[in-house]
Amino acid sequence: MTWSRLQSQTYPDYAMSQRMELDYDSANQREVRILVIGTSGFIGGSFRRLKKDMFLCTSRSATSEEIVSFDPSRDDLRRFAFIDSVTHALLLFAEREPDVCAAHPAQTRTVNIDHAMRVIDQCKDIGVVPMFSSSELVFDGVGGMFTEHSPPKPILEYGHQKLEVEQYLLTSGTDGVVLRFPKTVGVIAGDRSLFTNWMAKVREGETVVDCAFDQYFSIQWVDEVPVLVERIASTGVTGVIHLGDGTRHSRRELLDLLWQKCQQRGLQTPRVRELSIDDFAALEKRPKDVSLATARLSRIVNHDRPTIDEMLEKVVVPAGEGQQS
Repeated sequence: MTWSRLQSQTYPDYAMSQRMELDYDSANQREVRILVIGTSGFIGGSFRRLKKDMFLCTSRSATSEEIVSFDPSRDDLRRFAFIDSVTHALLLFAEREPDVCAAHPAQTRTVNIDHAMRVIDQCKDIGVVPMFSSSELVFDGVGGMFTEHSPPKPILEYGHQKLEVEQYLLTSGTDGVVLRFPKTVGVIAGDRSLFTNWMAKVREGETVVDCAFDQYFSIQWVDEVPVLVERIASTGVTGVIHLGDGTRHSRRELLDLLWQKCQQRGLQTPRVRELSIDDFAALEKRPKDVSLATARLSRIVNHDRPTIDEMLEKVVVPAGEGQQS
């Protein structure tokens, strides 16, 4: 079956979004309550920090009164007394490290596929809309600026796992949302994301930083994710939606922008050693261009979105001047 036929049969929103005739009127938004499953990680942390009543946060091991214990491998959503008030469930739990998936495909498929499908089935049974967090890595990295209509063609085990759940959800006979995340970045020291990892090298006084010159992607500020999820859910759209800034960035370009910001603050930056992404140690060859087009998201979201410069301002804070930690 061709991808265009698969689109028309399993992605009913595609025909509408291709015509670009949808008007996401804020007046038609509905109240939502979203169960966020798996908030112990980097993206989930943005929901925990927000502490907004519409988000009910879970993790396998609840660490505070604000977080409910839920194990996707064995627990049932119906055990929650509040489940009748839940409209959507955002599935964030996953093993996201590609090398771990490549080294342990059977174990990671259990988490990334079996447990995800289990929760999707429960959502279907109780009338909750599942929102599945997928990835830019469902694409092969050839061409870039992929749209929701571009045929997925993963080359990594992790991408294959994500695509399998995407297709399961969108052929399940229930409304659902697939959120494809690009490279997600934060501004808090120690969050182990792109800019903060580089900034740590500046703080530690490293003299050389290796950087791929031939890798391209889009970016998504992690603390904007809850805003986007709320907007998408309240508007009632379904199908595949690409998150991110809708721009094709090179890794080297972003490093240069950060270094410029550091130098403006009087910080000494390491020398950059350019390498191909193929030169970095990895169990699987990485896709080179997984940038995502976000025309559909732009029609849904109507707030002012953060710029790279605004993000870098938060990252580049000299020690002693209120650095976030």
